[in-house]
Amino acid sequence: MRIRDPHFAGLLDDLASTGVGRRDGHAYRAPRPCGLTCHVGWGCDHFCAYCYVPELGLGGPPRPNPAPAGVFAVAVFRNPFFEPGRYGTFLAFGSVCDPFHPAVIHQTLSYLAQAARLGNPSQLATKIRPPKSVLNALRWLREEHQLQLNLLVSLTVLRPNVLEPYAPPPEERLQLVGELRDLGFMVDVFLRPLIPPLLNQHLEVVDAARAAGARGVVIGGLLINRNILYRLKRAGIDVSSIRDRVQHVTDKLRSVSVRREKLVLLRRVKEVGLTAFLTACCANASAAGVPCTGLCWHTAKFCTNCGNRCWEKLPSVSKELVADFIREIARLPVKDVSWNERRLRVRLQKHPSPLLSRVLKVRLQVRFRRRPLLLAG
Repeated sequence: MRIRDPHFAGLLDDLASTGVGRRDGHAYRAPRPCGLTCHVGWGCDHFCAYCYVPELGLGGPPRPNPAPAGVFAVAVFRNPFFEPGRYGTFLAFGSVCDPFHPAVIHQTLSYLAQAARLGNPSQLATKIRPPKSVLNALRWLREEHQLQLNLLVSLTVLRPNVLEPYAPPPEERLQLVGELRDLGFMVDVFLRPLIPPLLNQHLEVVDAARAAGARGVVIGGLLINRNILYRLKRAGIDVSSIRDRVQHVTDKLRSVSVRREKLVLLRRVKEVGLTAFLTACCANASAAGVPCTGLCWHTAKFCTNCGNRCWEKLPSVSKELVADFIREIARLPVKDVSWNERRLRVRLQKHPSPLLSRVLKVRLQVRFRRRPLLLAG
């Protein structure tokens, strides 16, 4: 049973017969490490110097996604990479538009209502403190419709700065942290981006997060290209240390190595008694009490021993379960299945197509929380 709400399943059937949602981007995009990014709108008018949204061609004033919530739900459900339910694909709101911006907040609430009916762990990142009515609506979705929601409040530095000229002040965002905590939400501070010359100011954010009542801190990275580097320089940042870490700065977005700074911040987060995360998916998994879909505990690169103990919550596996799962997706016969705590090895009678193989690997990893290996013959 893919949908736990029978009325919603009926809605999906009705809309599916009309072809609604087939062209929506949520119907075919593969999940990112944080989950399937859910776009309630596009654009931002905060004009932060480090922002990558304009570099994706999505700048300008925020504009809501015209797709109604029902179309969004059908598109997500039709996505071949999507796995529904509590142990399913994570849903991430806030990648290319702030979900609490007044221009899109109505779409955010309606989309979150559909996320609750799908039953998937959801995560929302914001810089905006919404009206009390919105916070009450979120609490209602959680209490009455079992919305599993982890909230991230984004902060970069605390001092007055020109990095975020039109974003809400940090004090307001910290106040939101306390309000969300008082309403019983799992709320973390999203410290992003990590800008190496500002490490001391980032450490101040960690201390402020503890004082505000955050559960933990997610430590983000830094993406740059030629335009972002220029904007950071105009904002008064000494970009030489950033430029030295990227071999060639071009128009293409590239990740900057900030491992040393992350280790310093991790120590501070743990010292002040908060939970440290190196990825947003780990914070979402911890809030929902399920293993991380990115399997971060497999390596020392991302796992911070946050206390979720993912390896103790792995779904059960059997040859019958895996065979039925693959038959539902691909109608391919399964010859043999073997597994341990880290791996899932599946031998099929014939090779799937490259796209189907990719879909199977993504879905198998999410459903069984093990790294899949597909063999044929």
